[in-house]
Amino acid sequence: MEYTKDLKKINLGINYEITVPPNSHILGKTINELKFWYNTGATITAVKRETELFISPGPYISFYAEDIIYFVCAEENFIKVQNFIINEE
Repeated sequence: MEYTKDLKKINLGINYEITVPPNSHILGKTINELKFWYNTGATITAVKRETELFISPGPYISFYAEDIIYFVCAEENFIKVQNFIINEE
């Protein structure tokens, strides 16, 4: 219990979500293959695929079009995530 109270005092970043577009270069690739954190500075907290929600997904979950990725990061890293998922080829 004490540990949880301490975590409330820490700024863990802002929670965001982004939908994977059908033409994204991340389709079929895993978090590990993409080196997601290294390339974006964001930590994926969950992935929603249709009616399934994968909380705290491991490094081997792969992405499909229309997946919703939930992540935390510093505000300035949101653009990195957006560019990485939507624009990078």
